Amino acid sequence: MKVLSLFDGISCGRLALERAGLPLECYDAFDIDKYAVTVSKRNYPDIVHHGDVFDGDFTKFKDDILRYYIDTETSKWLESSDMNYLNASSPQAYVIFLLEHLYQYRDVIDLMMRDGRMYLLEAEFDKRFRAILTDVSDPWHIAFTIGGFYKLFCYWAETGYEKTPQEIAEYVK
Repeated sequence: MKVLSLFDGISCGRLALERAGLPLECYDAFDIDKYAVTVSKRNYPDIVHHGDVFDGDFTKFKDDILRYYIDTETSKWLESSDMNYLNASSPQAYVIFLLEHLYQYRDVIDLMMRDGRMYLLEAEFDKRFRAILTDVSDPWHIAFTIGGFYKLFCYWAETGYEKTPQEIAEYVK
């Protein structure tokens, strides 16, 4: 687990994670109280301290934050949805279902495209589609399905979401 702790104090969050037995890959902390930081450094010399949260450079954390956001939002949506790939009436119905959901996040997606971070969404597509294509054993079929849908989605976003999900679904056979 990667942790980004803001206003970290004496790193009580680190202690709680330790006591819970959760493994840490890295722990980055922001705090300006010199006494609290001193205690934190003494107890956990491996914590990377960054100083004042208001002066912090968060660009190095952007991918991790976006990856977490995408995974969390996708998981919440899939758990709350009645439809899934297996019970969709057709592949076209599932494409409509996915595109209508993704359209709600078009502002975030447009920013990701602008910043060259669509590879994060591609990784999420890959993970989610592989999870639902368990009945398909041909790796070429899986790669074609995932890549094809991803490229279709990207083209839709690049063209300003001109077509409706229903119009796009007509291309799926």
